[in-house]
Amino acid sequence: MDNSRKIIEDDNDRAVARVLLIEDDPGDALLVKRGLERAFQGRYEIIHVDTLMAAADYLLSGEKTCDVVLLDLSLPDAQGLQGLRVLSDVTQGDIPIVILSGQDDETLAHTAILRDAQDYLSKHDMTERALDRTLRYSIERHRIQVDLRRSRERFRQFARVASDRFWEMDAGLKFRDAVGTLADDYQPAREDVIGRRRWEISGFAPLPPHTWEEHRADLEQQKPFKDFEMSYTAPSGDVTYWSINGEPIKDEHGRFGGYRGTAADITKQKSAEQDLRKVADELALTSAELAETNAKKDKFFSIIAHDLRSPFAGMLGTAEIFRRGIVGRNPDQLKKQGDMMFAAATRALNLVEDLLEWSRLQLGGVSFQPEHFDIVEMIQETIDLTQDQADQKGVVLVKETPEFQTVNADKRAVSSVIRNLIANAVKFTAQGGQVNVGVRDSGSDVAVSIQDTGVGMDDAKIASLFEISEQKSTTGTAGEKGTGLGMVLCKELVEQNGGGIVVTSRPEQGTIVTFTLPKG
Repeated sequence: MDNSRKIIEDDNDRAVARVLLIEDDPGDALLVKRGLERAFQGRYEIIHVDTLMAAADYLLSGEKTCDVVLLDLSLPDAQGLQGLRVLSDVTQGDIPIVILSGQDDETLAHTAILRDAQDYLSKHDMTERALDRTLRYSIERHRIQVDLRRSRERFRQFARVASDRFWEMDAGLKFRDAVGTLADDYQPAREDVIGRRRWEISGFAPLPPHTWEEHRADLEQQKPFKDFEMSYTAPSGDVTYWSINGEPIKDEHGRFGGYRGTAADITKQKSAEQDLRKVADELALTSAELAETNAKKDKFFSIIAHDLRSPFAGMLGTAEIFRRGIVGRNPDQLKKQGDMMFAAATRALNLVEDLLEWSRLQLGGVSFQPEHFDIVEMIQETIDLTQDQADQKGVVLVKETPEFQTVNADKRAVSSVIRNLIANAVKFTAQGGQVNVGVRDSGSDVAVSIQDTGVGMDDAKIASLFEISEQKSTTGTAGEKGTGLGMVLCKELVEQNGGGIVVTSRPEQGTIVTFTLPKG
């Protein structure tokens, strides 16, 4: 039932107000009708019924309507506020109801107002002017309330379909309203929000660098705030992200009344930011790997340029001597030249083989085929092969191993590592020194250690052992030459087999190299 007519204050431009008078006392009804018609002729149209049932029939007929209901509380078919309750249901709040009572009872009047009556008028105090004023004010006040209700409903409809959520706090910083698109699995339910402060709601957490302390300080100082970001973790474990904006509410006197603001769902934005960071990290890693590969390539060619030049220069020099002829030359001198040429060629060949092995490892061209084998037997075989070299230098080789220990690794790769490490230990141990080769069970792995009493090295040298560099090759205690790639290859081969390698050493106190392999 739509009350669209406004009772205008100006007597010369006033619409007729239709009043539904519900009064069973003929005298009181006549008093009201004559009072309004005599004093305010043409301003009111009175429709009189004497029972609540008759009033309900009139209102539900749909043929006529009224602007205001004047309801007596003492009717044949309704007593007290019972009639108010029935009429409120019939009118659905669309028509203002004024209570007319023979009782001058303030408590009753207050209760009636709380139950949606627009006003309460005692018959004892009823004058023509008071009745007119009560009816006009009730109609106008109800019109304003209807407009406000419709305005709020329009706002709520917009809020429900908006992507943002709208909220309001009271002066105590507790939520008193929250509307917006609701998805129960990803947002707190309205009943879990109303009456609580933001930091009291389960599941909310500020996103760094924001903190609750910072947010509370802004609210307590009644500052506007923007882009306060926080997360909400639903009971299901799903997480959504929100950006909160708010403005303080102040009345015309500047008194603080709380906050109003919005909450924007930024979950997709945060997900996109995480994806971008992941891509950026991957690009950075790829860039670093490319830089490392280029650096290794540059060092690779530096080694070729530097270390291959010397042996080839020596071989070319000796070859030139032979090319000019060997007639008349001292046989001992020729043998010396031949030995030098052989040593240079051997060194060049070893370097080329190491470089090729390293490059195949870098390019993934080496096929690893793990198998179970006895590493103690392999160590003994390697010691046997190195014994002549150790005997020539007067170095004692000692094996400190159990009788049998299996590992699960590529046999060819492990043989290369053991051979290289034992040869290195002999190379850097002076006459009368000792090299100990040990094996021990370390749980899920097997640890192999090669310990010598040789020249040792400082921390800087240890740090460079596994880096491919230009000037790293070190001469042994008997002048032995190396390629500078042996330890690099050992590290690559051990790691490819799921193990690790560690070096401990001190200058003039020897070196211990320990590597691990998966137990067989």
